[in-house]
Amino acid sequence: MAPPLIYGVVASPWTMRVVLACAHKGVRHTLRMPEGGTRTPQYLALNPLGKMPTLVDGKLVLFESAALLEYLERKHRRRPLLPRTASAAARARQIAAVCDAYLQDQAANLFRSLVGQRPDDPVYLDDLKAEIGRALDVLEGLLAKGRFALGATFSLADCYLVPALYFTVRFAPKHGVADPLAGRVKLQRYWAGIRRHKTVAPVLAGADAFFAERLKGTKAA
Repeated sequence: MAPPLIYGVVASPWTMRVVLACAHKGVRHTLRMPEGGTRTPQYLALNPLGKMPTLVDGKLVLFESAALLEYLERKHRRRPLLPRTASAAARARQIAAVCDAYLQDQAANLFRSLVGQRPDDPVYLDDLKAEIGRALDVLEGLLAKGRFALGATFSLADCYLVPALYFTVRFAPKHGVADPLAGRVKLQRYWAGIRRHKTVAPVLAGADAFFAERLKGTKAA
């Protein structure tokens, strides 16, 4: 059977979540941009929202990163993303939920404001940076001691936290925040380690390469 096909790009934080899960679990897959973009009739037949990622695995078609992660977790039991205990699994989902609701889109808006997809006026950006700061403070309080978000093992929490921090750390300096993690010791330690981890580093390198090519000569570069 052919490996699952994931439509998306690794520089999309929502796609990156799924790619990280595949990397952790050792799931072979093909990552591809939809031919002609996300608004063609062919792609909209797969994902009527016209968003990424979308997964095609045999006859199964799924969209929305949370659904894809749930599917991968249940189909590929090796190296689970959710801990066995109820409390630890809930903590993983809690970190994921905070990233999803309060940090990821806000951090992505730092990028969007540089390429004309969001306002770049000071009032909007000050409010955005304040939102991001509050989310980072919450996550600082939720991180466990250890290399990963929950401590000793890679989990669903890392699939959400890595892309959110990647966008924050990469694009906040473009808006005058030299170190968005300053004063947050656990987040600083976490980011310094996780971005070099064997599962994560190649994924981030792919995102770096994508942005280096696509943003060449722009203020977002």
